[in-house]
Amino acid sequence: MTLTPVGLALKLPEGDRNALFDQGWKSLRYFPNAPVKKDYALLPFQLIDDEGVLNDWISRSIEYVRN
Repeated sequence: MTLTPVGLALKLPEGDRNALFDQGWKSLRYFPNAPVKKDYALLPFQLIDDEGVLNDWISRSIEYVRN
């Protein structure tokens, strides 16, 4: 997990990232012309306000990086 100038991003497995991108999540890119950080998904701001959903995704991210 990383807090960047563009928002909070989670490191997630490819399957989860692709599902989230289909729901409108964005890839992490620190600056407009910077390369995409392919392992990360940038959380939508409205999701950050939903503690239950946010906690689930943070748990998934932790589990992914631990394995």
